[in-house]
Amino acid sequence: MSDAIATESKPQPKAQRAVNPILRRVVGTCSKVPGVCAIGLGGSRSIRTGDAGSDYDVIIFSDADAELDHAAMRQLVATLGGEMRTSRHKPGESLLGEMYIDGTKVELFFRRIPMIAGEIARAREGKFSRVFNPLHVVGFVSTITISYATYVIPLWDPKGKLKRLIASAYPYPEALREQMLKTFRGEAKIALNYAGKARSVEDAAHLAALYGRVIAAWGLVLFAANRRYPVIDKGGRRLVAALPNSPANYVFRTNAVIRAIGAGDLAGAFEEANRLNAEVMAISRTPSQAATDLTAEAPPQA
Repeated sequence: MSDAIATESKPQPKAQRAVNPILRRVVGTCSKVPGVCAIGLGGSRSIRTGDAGSDYDVIIFSDADAELDHAAMRQLVATLGGEMRTSRHKPGESLLGEMYIDGTKVELFFRRIPMIAGEIARAREGKFSRVFNPLHVVGFVSTITISYATYVIPLWDPKGKLKRLIASAYPYPEALREQMLKTFRGEAKIALNYAGKARSVEDAAHLAALYGRVIAAWGLVLFAANRRYPVIDKGGRRLVAALPNSPANYVFRTNAVIRAIGAGDLAGAFEEANRLNAEVMAISRTPSQAATDLTAEAPPQA
């Protein structure tokens, strides 16, 4: 079992890493299920935006060589005090496990390596799709599927299948970058133009939705400009702010736009949004330093 099963809030030298009993217990149990080929840590703990109270998102990977034994998984999850249920929020990924271990919530998410590999192949051709999703204001962008692997910290990968999958996603495809930039620059422009037409504070809720769309589109533009696969869940804006090329004080300023709406300062919200939009567009049209940044060309290390 990988020594990555450790206290992951801050990178530590291997000799100083304390064994994480929650992850060791989950991995030791779930790795016994037929069809499981790799296990990783995802969510806020893997992208370093969580805190001591954050859930553990454990990603269970299966491949085409063997179907995941759902009955065995349900039985073993039950031994951990959890249960399996169906989630209808994630297209193509309906199984979800939930449990509490030592008072900490653990969620199991199930990903199929062939599906992610297929999305990587499409990305190399500059292709992605989108479907309506109530959790994402811009819909579920299929490229996010690749992020299911690239932001994961491998915990158990006996045959190296997860490691090879992650490596295959790099270098970031230029064709995908161009298509993401073209699509979401346009969506940010349209939503921002419509936001500028509102004149009444009675339209605050409508405006908040429009600016939410603008901010989500900016995030996708900035991820692509920096040649990074996107994260649009909570914590995603903090990742955007940490990118090599991103507007200064990005999280504070995007929050300020929404706060201004709530305060009835529609003109102030529009002015700040326009300033941000100009900066985002300028970054997206400037050759990114990420092209020569090794972290953009190779998978992130745990």
